[in-house]
Order: sequence, then structure tokens, then C-alpha cells
Amino acid sequence: MPKAPRRPPQLRGRIFRGSSAVSRGLVTRNDLRSSAWRPLFRDVYADARLTITHRHRCAAVARWLVPPGSAIAGRSAAALYGVGRLCADDPVDVLVPSTVDAAAARSADSPTSDPPTTDGTTTTGTTPAEATPAEATTTAAAITAAAERPADAARSPSPLLSTTAGMTTAATTTADAATRTDGSTPADAATRTETTSAVAGGAAVAGGAAVAGGAAVAGGAAGTRTGGRRAGRRRGPMAGLRIHRGRMDPGDVGRHGGLPVTTPARTCWDLARWLDVVEAVVLIDALLARRLTDVPKLREYALARAGRRGWRTLLRAVDLADAGAESPQESRTRVRLVLAGLPRPETQWVVSTGGRFVARLDLAWPEFRVAVEYDGLWHDDPEQFHRDRRRLNRLLGEDWIVLHVTARRLREDFDGFLAEVRAALRSRGHRRRL
Repeated sequence: MPKAPRRPPQLRGRIFRGSSAVSRGLVTRNDLRSSAWRPLFRDVYADARLTITHRHRCAAVARWLVPPGSAIAGRSAAALYGVGRLCADDPVDVLVPSTVDAAAARSADSPTSDPPTTDGTTTTGTTPAEATPAEATTTAAAITAAAERPADAARSPSPLLSTTAGMTTAATTTADAATRTDGSTPADAATRTETTSAVAGGAAVAGGAAVAGGAAVAGGAAGTRTGGRRAGRRRGPMAGLRIHRGRMDPGDVGRHGGLPVTTPARTCWDLARWLDVVEAVVLIDALLARRLTDVPKLREYALARAGRRGWRTLLRAVDLADAGAESPQESRTRVRLVLAGLPRPETQWVVSTGGRFVARLDLAWPEFRVAVEYDGLWHDDPEQFHRDRRRLNRLLGEDWIVLHVTARRLREDFDGFLAEVRAALRSRGHRRRL
């Protein structure tokens, strides 16, 4: 009978650094390869019995894998705000200040550097496990509890972030004189896309400080030897982590659910830069719908950064955004129609006659009485189908043309659907060339 995997009580229900657990004698490296533990990132493990979410992965990244001043960003930030669905294994997007320099990276990679403690000071000659054993692990319950707190509630720093004291302030480091107007530095000119799996010139963290040359986390303190190899010496990209390097202004980072996260405005800026315009607007629509930001604030944010790389991209996305969208597919349909040259439709348009409610339409051109309805999977339900047909008959009675579209049609025959919408608008007197 196979021997049961070793599961010490100190690690049950927890997320932890493998090298720290090994140095404390809780497990061996062979133990970490067993079915009892699930690797989340290089040298970061979780109890395999935990149900890991994207938030857990974001929390692990924020605590152990990025330099102070970094923040969860992009799609991951949107997901933490409750916008967009990300699976547990989807990559975590992180924004790292462009001011993280090679000197700081070399210091972190040095065997003599000391890991930070929970109060931001350093200890001498100890690993995090030796200084405060609780820092080496965190419970999944702690992450969930932090996530359930109101966003505006006063909170103490999450235990998950105890080794990254530099992330606790909302006002992050500004770019120095060497930073270019587009947010890059001369050192990262070759990585201008800012969408790589490793940070240019200093990518990850050992105990909260940057490690030169790429994302690398292996060991409690920088330079600690574990199992015959020097911890913190591995180089190269880290699976499951997308690191973007760029300029960060004061106020670009706040705390949400106990984690350092880019503000909604900065999140929209990054989404507009990192994603294609349709997918960026899908998430911006959702952030607007949740009232986490609004169009005037986003315009102000972009105009305040006029001349910087990305400001026009954000303005374009904001011009296409609409808080009325009630699903990602509604957003995709609307944006693709507008980008194809159609007039901008109204969202959630209410049709009534004689003060009597008739229907509420996903997308509508009321002056032409033409509408588009997105049919999701729920429309296959017999009861929903019955209601849809009764509703459609009422709209036809009010002289509306209603076109229906599905995810498959958007994916496989958008041009055909576009031609149908154009024809409907022309039939109702739209004179502009479509």
C-alpha cells in the first residue's frame, strides 16, 4: 500500500513558500512533489485540499513574487473588483514600477541581504521562517475574509502581505528623471509592449525585494542554501505570472480586499493599453456599470496624462464604453457594430406605448425602430423561449425590427449579421453610407 503523503498540521489549509517549509523541517522537497501539495508558482505551494481561486493566486503574488510598490493590475485587478471571470490557473497580471533598478535587484540577489519583517524593518542572519514563522504561510480563509470586507472599510494590513510593507501605501513611487514620457525608461526600451512573463531588468522577489534578471523565487532569505542549491538564483519567466513594467503615479494604487491593486482609473488605462479595444471596452463597461468609476473621471485621468504613451488609447476606449451593457457579449456586439461604422445604439432602451411597458431592448436605434438582442444560453429554456416570443410579438406590433444574435453567430458569421443590421437601418430611412 502506498505511503500516505506527509501533511504536517502547520501547513494544512495554507499557502506557503516551499523553501521556507523545507528549511523549517516541515517537509522535504520530495514531499512537495506529492499529491498533498499543489504548486501555484515557483516555490509557492498550497494545500491540495484547498479550492484555489484567482484571488488566492493574486495574494500569493503580492506577498512573495513582486517588488515593493507593485500592484495587481489589468485583468486581474478587474477580477478583484468583481469584473470579468478568471479561472484559478489564469495568469496574474502585475504592474511593477519602472523605477525598480538594477542596483535594487543586485541587492536582493546578494547572499548578505536580509528579508523584510512585517513592520518593514529587516532582520539579520535569519530567514522569514526563523524570524516569524507565520510569515511563511497564510490561510485561504484569511484571503477570503479580506476579500469580503467592504472596499472602503478601514482595514489593517492583510497577513498575506506581511512581507511587502512597501506596498501598503496608496501613493506609489513616481518615475524619476530618466523616465520617458511614455512611462518607460531607457533600460526597458526593448520591452515597450510591457506584456512579458518576466520583468525587464529585475523581475521578482525573494522576501519582498527584486531579483535581477528575471522572475525568481526560491528560498526564505536571499541567498539561503536549501537542498544543496543557492536559493533565489533561478532566472527566467515564471509560469502563471504576467509582469508589466511602467510608470506609476501617486494615487494609482490602493488596497482592495487587503491586496495592493491598481485603482479603477489606472486599471482602465492598463486594460486599454494591454488588450485589444473590444476586450478592453468589455471590462471598462463592467467597471462603469458597478460605479467603480465614471466616464468624466476616466477622461480626466487620460487628459491629465496627455502626451504619455497610452492616453489616446484610453480616450478611444472610453468613447466606446457604455455603463448600460449588462453582459460581456452585449458589450462585444455593440463595440463591433460601432467599429464597423454603424451609428452608436442606445443600451437597455425601454419601449412603451400609452404609458404601458412593452419591452427593454439590449441595443436599439429608437429613431429607426431597429433593435438588436443578444440571445445567451438561458434563452434555450422553454419558459424563457415562451416569454421571448410573446415579447417579440409585442415589439412587432409597435413596428420594431428586432434582430437576434448568438455567440456562435458573432464568432462565425459576424459579417453576415452586420449586413442584416445595415439592411434593417437602411429600410427605416438611415441615409448615411453604412
